[in-house]
Amino acid sequence: FKVWAMVPALKGVGYGQLIGTASVVSYYCSLIALSLHFLFSSFQSVLPWTVCHPSLSQEDLLCVTSATNASDMETNQTVISAAEQYFKQGVLKAKDDISDG
Repeated sequence: FKVWAMVPALKGVGYGQLIGTASVVSYYCSLIALSLHFLFSSFQSVLPWTVCHPSLSQEDLLCVTSATNASDMETNQTVISAAEQYFKQGVLKAKDDISDG
């Protein structure tokens, strides 16, 4: 095209915009997927992020609900909220180590 002969330095702008758009779209899709997951989960009678699930518990973490006063507890364990437990273990299915898969 003759338009690039006018300003040759701007020849790669289209490719840069394509890469930038692709990265934004991929990030945006994951945010929309999380939003839809929480939207459909909110239709349950008991919200899953308000209770501690035994199936999601970890041995070194103590899960507390929002109704629990964490300052009254005397424990040496690390405390995690029910919402954080649900997000990390239930939604993301996060592992402690990358070698766990």
